[in-house]
Amino acid sequence: MSKGETVNGELWYPRSEDRPDSLTVSLWDVRAAGDLTISFDFERNGWVISMDRMIEVGDTLEVAGQVEEVAFIDAWNVKKIDTEMHAPPGVTLGGFWNHDGSPNSEYPPIELGE
Repeated sequence: MSKGETVNGELWYPRSEDRPDSLTVSLWDVRAAGDLTISFDFERNGWVISMDRMIEVGDTLEVAGQVEEVAFIDAWNVKKIDTEMHAPPGVTLGGFWNHDGSPNSEYPPIELGE
């Protein structure tokens, strides 16, 4: 392994009885961070990230014994594209024009934004 490489973790059929249903990601460095547990919620169709709840006791952090969801991410990173045309009032779209500059009556332009 070298810097910049990605370590893959896979959940193969996590709903099966004999398969793991979550991954734990830990950071080992001089910078401390809580472990992440990643699982898939089939009812909500997305990834759940959970962490142990920590409590401060004096100058130290202790695990409170509870795991809680800290993030939910949809199964697919899909951005919906707005396909409707929007234009300010008075904008003309399309249509065919005659050589003299007048609109062709068979294919008139459409006024948008009204």
